[in-house]
Amino acid sequence: LLLTGSLAAGEVKNVIWIIGDGMGPEAMGFFMQGVRYAGLEAYPGKVSNLETLMNGGEWGLFFNNTHDTVVTDSAASATQMATGKFSRPEFVGMDYNSQPAETLLELARKQGKSIGIISDTYITDATPAGFTAHVQNRNQKMEIARQIVALAPEVVMGGGQKYFTTGENKKLLRQAKKKGYRVALNKKDLAAVKSGKVLGLFAPEAIPMSVELDQYPAIPSLAEQTQKAVELLSQNEQGFILVVEAGKIDWAGHANDAGAWFHEMKALDDLLGYVKSYADKNGETLVYLNADHDTGLGSFT
Repeated sequence: LLLTGSLAAGEVKNVIWIIGDGMGPEAMGFFMQGVRYAGLEAYPGKVSNLETLMNGGEWGLFFNNTHDTVVTDSAASATQMATGKFSRPEFVGMDYNSQPAETLLELARKQGKSIGIISDTYITDATPAGFTAHVQNRNQKMEIARQIVALAPEVVMGGGQKYFTTGENKKLLRQAKKKGYRVALNKKDLAAVKSGKVLGLFAPEAIPMSVELDQYPAIPSLAEQTQKAVELLSQNEQGFILVVEAGKIDWAGHANDAGAWFHEMKALDDLLGYVKSYADKNGETLVYLNADHDTGLGSFT
């Protein structure tokens, strides 16, 4: 059971779609109550950006079961959200009959919009792959990396550098550069990109948990990556669609780590603060927030 929120202002030209991976009602309630009662310096008003977004928009519940299973996974759920077609666990960008299905980003490209994908796990992981690739198994990360470069979104950012630089893909970055990409490996590289395409690969695999991110000052936060993405994508007068995954909410839930769970929700909340401010000023941008599935804490031990 998943929760969605939306904020619309005027005519919609742009969409910023934010996915809290594994972010069920427990994660949202845990975080909002923590902000309300923990006396956090970052929230003097004791209200999170998440709660503000919910109060200012519309929200509801939906199921994300697959074609023939009750329990989904990130690959099938991302595929179903990206294509509107039923899929199966571990399938990426394919319907339950193993047929490639057109994704929202592919459709937006046909309409002349710029497109972007961001993840704080690795960019070839199941959720971003569901919007950018078509394979039968989410673990085909080398093939997913090749398909991302072939699709060539204007913005690609996250972890997973090794899938673009090793083995059969050791020349993939060269191919990306031929397609017009600037490759960014840290904050300084990212800041230098003012227009055109960017391929940001900020860690060999996943970007470290937000609770650890202070130990890696060269890695841009999820909010910083999104801000740069919007700066670049908004240069297209036809508009843009940007999909952003806060992927480690899921990982903290699987680990039964309440502290990390809160910190990952805080990283998402920082992102929401930026996108809400942008959407309010822009007047043509829809912000859509949802989870792909639930990953609640089994215990607090």
